[in-house]
Amino acid sequence: MSSCRAYIGIGNLQLRGLTRIVESLRNDKKVNDMDTVQDYTKELQRLHDRLYKEGIDWNQTIVNRLTDMSANMAFFFPELDYRAHRKIFRDSLWQLKMDTWDLKLFAGTYPYKIRGWKGFLQKIRAQTGMICTYHFGAYQLINYLLLRAREPFALLVGDKVYNEWEQRNTGLEKLLGRARRKGRFTLINATDRASLRKMYELSARGHHLLVYVDGLEGIKYGKRHLLEQVEFLGCEIEVPRGAISVAHALKLPIYPMLAVRGENTISIESMPTIAPVAHSNRTLFARSVLYRLYGWFGSYLVHWPEQWTNWPFLQKIRPDAQYRCGEWYTLEKEPYDDPMQYGIYYRSDGICDLYRKRDLVKFSIAQEKIDTLRLTGYGGSP
Repeated sequence: MSSCRAYIGIGNLQLRGLTRIVESLRNDKKVNDMDTVQDYTKELQRLHDRLYKEGIDWNQTIVNRLTDMSANMAFFFPELDYRAHRKIFRDSLWQLKMDTWDLKLFAGTYPYKIRGWKGFLQKIRAQTGMICTYHFGAYQLINYLLLRAREPFALLVGDKVYNEWEQRNTGLEKLLGRARRKGRFTLINATDRASLRKMYELSARGHHLLVYVDGLEGIKYGKRHLLEQVEFLGCEIEVPRGAISVAHALKLPIYPMLAVRGENTISIESMPTIAPVAHSNRTLFARSVLYRLYGWFGSYLVHWPEQWTNWPFLQKIRPDAQYRCGEWYTLEKEPYDDPMQYGIYYRSDGICDLYRKRDLVKFSIAQEKIDTLRLTGYGGSP
């Protein structure tokens, strides 16, 4: 069975077990400033109904997100048709809602049942190491679980996240702020020259290093030499090797993990610990580990593609992809109304372009052509 046909998804999470969530919250008076459990239940159901019954709010950002996501899914999952793209896209919007709710719920008692955490915690407590996870499922939960377990750790982030950190105001950032004051949490800008020294000092003091290995911030075409080419979902991608090189340099074991969403449950999944190989070539070690990490991760994506937030941004790691603008001179000879081949892309000035998915080229065309394409699948509810 091909990886595309293996996609089964968790669908739209119909909230059949919502009653169990409510029961688990009955002893809490508030969930992130909400007055009652009923408020939480009502709001979550309202958001769900709005997405799955009333449809998607097709603003310019959402249209562009669908266009990019569809182009990348066509590249990595060529056997999926456009109907599948739209279904996965809708389900991914619900996942984004749940990610937002996680940040609110972290201020109180997290209501979902978590499976597999005790075993993973026992493993990482045996030896300080690097926890490698992905922007997939309940991806921010690992921070919350480490805080609740009082495990000291450092979170590696890029420039943008680091510089905006103080502006964030969620239940998670408040918990991390308290842990920082108690010396159990450190935020590290991975692009800072002093970051390696900080990581060495913290790991020597028993702090785990938490890394999102699929982070795309800072990847630029002019710095492709800093990336490693690996196979992913049957295609070639280029991803940063920095985190794995750090694990090799500091001789840290690598603990890959995922927090997979189910209906009212979160499953902590992990693969066997990857031990640093003494005296091995660092570049070869990083390449080998990245192959394993992305191969393992891909086995989850074929079942739950909607749980990965990076689909609209994968052109950053596709060696073949580079945005370009072109002149459309064969419009009447091309099937521009085929949503598998073309999409709509809004510029910053609000003008629509025609977007050719196979090579990410954008064309300025007449508005009536855009209106025709919109009727084939853009700007309407799946």
